[in-house]
Amino acid sequence: MYRIPTVKLNEYTKDKIFEKNLLMFLPFYIMRYEKEIHRINQDQEKLQSLLDEYEDIRVMLEKELTDRYPGQTIGYKRSYKSAVILWKDLDRETVKKYVEESYRWLLKEYQIESRWGISEAIRDTEFLWKAFEEAKKAVDNSGSGSPIVLYKIEMENTNGFYLPQIAEDKLRMDLLSGNAGEAETIWMILEKENVSRALNRKQFLKFNQQVVDLLSDIETQKNIDVGFQSLNEQVIKEVIDQEQYFLILKQISKGICQQIQKQKQQQRGIIVEHIMKYLQEHYMESSMGLSRAAEEFQISEGYLSYVFKEQSDINFADYLEQIRIKRAQELLKTGNNTVANVAELVGYNSVQVFRRAFKRVTGISPRDMKKSK
Repeated sequence: MYRIPTVKLNEYTKDKIFEKNLLMFLPFYIMRYEKEIHRINQDQEKLQSLLDEYEDIRVMLEKELTDRYPGQTIGYKRSYKSAVILWKDLDRETVKKYVEESYRWLLKEYQIESRWGISEAIRDTEFLWKAFEEAKKAVDNSGSGSPIVLYKIEMENTNGFYLPQIAEDKLRMDLLSGNAGEAETIWMILEKENVSRALNRKQFLKFNQQVVDLLSDIETQKNIDVGFQSLNEQVIKEVIDQEQYFLILKQISKGICQQIQKQKQQQRGIIVEHIMKYLQEHYMESSMGLSRAAEEFQISEGYLSYVFKEQSDINFADYLEQIRIKRAQELLKTGNNTVANVAELVGYNSVQVFRRAFKRVTGISPRDMKKSK
């Protein structure tokens, strides 16, 4: 007769499972939701609670990986069921070795099957999007027989053009934000990939149509003249080759970014004009300052401070001080107000602070100003 110990899983929280290193319980902990998954899907609060549980577990797993390989890994969450691990300063074979160790560890400790895709190495973080795309392609080519796959160019649909969604999304974002440098980098990658594939006429036209749709959306969204129609006509009439095509695209891209930067400059100028008017109307309130103005215009204090200096060539605090001191001069010269009264009327809580500010701006004290009227 044997005595078999039993464990009540419902007594174990995820924190207790990790604390006692009972990682083999983790799959059972997750599976307890399966019986009520239909009800959970209909209840937004319960669904969010479940996703939070998954997130906590993902964070703990990520910590285990970074503890195993200190200084070499950076975790990045892509969704509740997938994540990216960035390995620094390592060749692909070493990365593959670490991934194999991680795969075995997850299987042994958690009984969790995982699939891994390993991209080509990148030389700069601006190419992360390309590494993500390559790793995803590799994962798509993985399976139960090969859960860890190195990306190869053969995985691409070399019979078609190259314009992955992630590249298009980043290009759109860079153009809309006026980031000409990063937009040009993406065009260079797209040029290299597509020229190497020697696109036929039909493929090239499809690629161009997707580019035209992108540029047309930007033109409509930002109300600017992109100037892609002429390029489209040249493609249709076959009067330019692919090298010329991408050269013109980069020029169009640069023009878009210049127009958007000009729009941003104009918008910032309008914002600062409104801020200045607001200060002129409220300078006498002692609570007036950078924090209150930022709250009023619903922008961050850092951004307000930056655009104010950029557009007016004077710091926010100095401008507010100048308004207050200018009004103080008028009051000291024309009325019978005391220095203390004037300080309060122009927004200062402290007479001493007012005196120092007044002398710093005018070169003389408030008392001397009052005597000279």
